[in-house]
Formats: sequence, C-alpha cells, structure tokens
Amino acid sequence: FGVALKGNLSSQFKYHTMVSNGSGTGGETNAGKRASFSLGYYPNKAFLVEGYVDTEGRPGNEDRQTYQAFTAFKNSKTRLGVMATRVTRELPNLEDNFDIVSVFAVHKVAAKMHVLSRYDRMFDPNPVGEKIAYLPFNAKASSNFVLLGLDYQAGKNLSLIPNVEYVTYAGVTPRPGSDLMPRFTVYFTF
Repeated sequence: FGVALKGNLSSQFKYHTMVSNGSGTGGETNAGKRASFSLGYYPNKAFLVEGYVDTEGRPGNEDRQTYQAFTAFKNSKTRLGVMATRVTRELPNLEDNFDIVSVFAVHKVAAKMHVLSRYDRMFDPNPVGEKIAYLPFNAKASSNFVLLGLDYQAGKNLSLIPNVEYVTYAGVTPRPGSDLMPRFTVYFTF
C-alpha cells in the first residue's frame, strides 16, 4: 500500500517515485516504510536506460537499500536486457551486500513462437534462498541461474511455455550439487 507519483521530465526522461508500507501487496507488517525512486532515459523507441534506488525501514534494525541499473533494447524480432542490482542489508553489527547481474533475451523465430533465455549471476549467497518456494537456492553458496524456453502463442491470450531452469553453485567447499528443473508454464490473460 502506498502513494506514487510518476511522469515525464521531458520527452526522453521519465520518473517514478513512491512511498509505501514495504509489505508488497499484503497488509502492514511493521512500522517501517519504503521509499523508492526511478529515472528512465528513453533516447528513442528501441532503447532504455533506467536507474532505481529504494530504502526500506525494517524491524530489528535490519533496514535494506536497493540500487539498480537497467538497460534494454528492442526491435520487431528481439528484446534484450541487462540489469545489475545491489541490495544492502543492515544486520545487527554487520552490513551485508547481495549483488546480482541478469541478462535476458527474447527472439521471435516464427509468427507465434519466441525463444526465451535468461542468465543470472548471484555473486553472494542468498541467505533466504532456501525459502523461495518455486526454486529454492542454497543459502551458503553463490550461484549461476540459466533459463531456456520456447513461448508458443496458442491464442490471443494464451501462451504455452516449455522451459528448463539450471542452477550451479560456487564459492563454498564442498560445492552443492547442481539443480535441473524442467517446467511447463501455461500463461493466460483475461
């Protein structure tokens, strides 16, 4: 829950700022709030560069700040994006950083078919990685995540997306085993 303000500073610069409860779409969970700001540069219809920052007051002196840079390119067949993110977590008597870089691409190979790919490099272990319900990560190792798939548009509002996700780990001994997860996603919009 929050209040946002967004608009254009010029034909090429757009902003979005928000103050919220920091609980996402759920109800209030603490007295802390989140403030965020993004500024996007759109030099033309094919290219975007955006910077983002937020700060969130959390219970138990465990505040968080996020810093993110994003750039994207698109044309009639291809969409490419690169995102670099640092999350700084303030823990009692410690400041911890979580750094990640993501690269993703979508390429049209037929009238109703796209190839999807994504690569994430998590330079630091995700301390809550084991709590991610749809794909748990080892909480003590840095990781590489790869997603490959096909998006078949079976109807105007229906996509069938067979895909595979692969995770490898590094940075600890003994190194955790890799994870391979085949998936089949059905995406429908009303």
